[in-house]
Amino acid sequence: MKSKPVPLGTTIFKLAFCGLFVAVSGVVSIVAGWLPMWFLSEAVWRRPSLVETRATVSEVELKTRKGSSSSRRLNYSVAARYRFQWQGAEYISTQVTPNVKSSAEQHNTDLFRALKSARESGSAVTAWVDPQDPTYAVLDKSVPWQVLLVALPVAIIFGGVAALFGYLFVLMLRGLRSDSRSR
Repeated sequence: MKSKPVPLGTTIFKLAFCGLFVAVSGVVSIVAGWLPMWFLSEAVWRRPSLVETRATVSEVELKTRKGSSSSRRLNYSVAARYRFQWQGAEYISTQVTPNVKSSAEQHNTDLFRALKSARESGSAVTAWVDPQDPTYAVLDKSVPWQVLLVALPVAIIFGGVAALFGYLFVLMLRGLRSDSRSR
């Protein structure tokens, strides 16, 4: 007994639905999962090559922003502008930490207080410079490992959802092609 053919409009709707899930899940997996892990790995590999030098802080600010709409928690980050010398040349930088986003409240408020105190007293702070690329310098070279606790599950779960719906998308396209051949 032959099955009843599925209307073309239903198939197109299913394809659009699967395509949407592939796109959204894929973007979330990349942006909230794989990119943070890439930046974390870059920070880990670059960290041993950084060399200590002295810097003076000219501006420092503790930035706060509200978290997600369901959370009342604030996210904290430190912004600073500092000046340092490397091999006779003077550099100005604004990068406080490696390119890994972390909103660890206690760590960022402690870092802010230390930098603010140094700015107000005029004392020097430690900056970590990449000798191969002195335009890259940070004031705090610690790596926020807690980023991995969020990024890895997001990458795996949303990547898996994207792969599953991508597989279903391909199966539906194959079914659509075989239906058109049998007519």
